[in-house]
Amino acid sequence: MSATERARHSLQIRDLAKAFSINGKRHTVFAEIGLDIDPGEFVAIVGESGSGKTTLLRIIAGLERADAGSITVGGRPVEGVGSERGMVFQEPRLLPWLTVQKNISLGLELRRLPRPAIDRIVTELLDLVGLRSFASAYPSQLSGGMAQRVGIARALATNPEILLLDEPLGALDAMTRMRMQAELERIWQEQQVTVIMVTHDIEEAVYLADKVIVMASGRGGIGKVFPVPLLRPRDRSSTEFVTVREALLREFHLSAH
Repeated sequence: MSATERARHSLQIRDLAKAFSINGKRHTVFAEIGLDIDPGEFVAIVGESGSGKTTLLRIIAGLERADAGSITVGGRPVEGVGSERGMVFQEPRLLPWLTVQKNISLGLELRRLPRPAIDRIVTELLDLVGLRSFASAYPSQLSGGMAQRVGIARALATNPEILLLDEPLGALDAMTRMRMQAELERIWQEQQVTVIMVTHDIEEAVYLADKVIVMASGRGGIGKVFPVPLLRPRDRSSTEFVTVREALLREFHLSAH
């Protein structure tokens, strides 16, 4: 891919700023953020609570507006929610009165796609997330990991260019979380979608990401963009993995002070 093609199809953030008013005082979340994310990259955002990582993700998703600056996806300005960006939240937020199949197909039905196309897409996504046998189940009948897989399938239903994940595995127990990390990596590789994920888990960031964005607490921006030059599949016990994890932990602590 040429430099021109890469620029046209990447996510670009320029001079982004956001502030909130708290008790009559203006609190800067971040200012003058600039960032380029290439198509197909898996990017993790880490930082202390209050560093602005979820706010940044929500602005990319179009759920909040920045005070200044711009975001473009594939050269198109982000001015609100769009089908080229799919969002998965920490809680699956499934509609409890709809089956798994209906939760996934809802967005496609709202777009008035033909029923055969909807059925084909939903079946493919159920296979992708390993839940075809649960198509008729309701959210209350699913485990936490299964519910998040439905949430991921729902976000992928509109074939987004970018998948945005706001701590999607944060509420899971340790073993389920590790299994879901492997599942998430598999889905990313199969779909060849760009992924931007907020996480508090440094090891999770090293396991999944091509690069990690470290938000700087109290300084209103990005502390460092940290590359993760590890081959896949990644071995958490390897010397190389531990070395990268420790280096990122040091950077995280520097950005937190």
